[in-house]
Amino acid sequence: MFFSKTLSKILHPIFIHSIVITIVIKEFINILILPSQAPFILITSILFTLLLPLISVCVCLLTGKIQSLEMLNKKERILPLFMSILWMILGYIIMKEVFMCNPIIKSIYLGAIYTLVITTLITIKWKISLHMIGMGGAVGVFLALQVLYGGLYSVLLLSIFISGLLAYARLELKAHNTQQVYFGFMISFLVMTINVLYL
Repeated sequence: MFFSKTLSKILHPIFIHSIVITIVIKEFINILILPSQAPFILITSILFTLLLPLISVCVCLLTGKIQSLEMLNKKERILPLFMSILWMILGYIIMKEVFMCNPIIKSIYLGAIYTLVITTLITIKWKISLHMIGMGGAVGVFLALQVLYGGLYSVLLLSIFISGLLAYARLELKAHNTQQVYFGFMISFLVMTINVLYL
């Protein structure tokens, strides 16, 4: 149980996009990403996908809109998800010119927005695993980049292994049932894979 709680905190979905972008920049700088723009991409991505959404969640917590950072009730998740979408759209507008020179980062960023929109719509009716949404997206990105350019085989295998551990953790904690875990993974996996491969 301790392992499951710790892993769930370390791999909280709010961190995943920043981790993915960091890995992609590290692996593909000078290949797909302009070195001069890498710091701006990383800092802006962290700001609009991690820090500002996290601040929004904390504000929701302090104002009583949500009861905990875990947001166990699906209704509590809708406002933070919606706010995250708005922050990411603002980030996209700010980074639009940079994206023109870094189309892979653009695909990943847009895929994350699409995934959040789908997740929010699903959450209105059904509680889906946000943790597995995050990991499914990460695996999708790494798989697509491995297919297109190679060089991410070890990262891809590690992300799949970690996804399995996280799925086990969420089930052990009884945070979700099997369908919510698997569906969460598959929906983001498909969105991110297709977005990076074809869009």
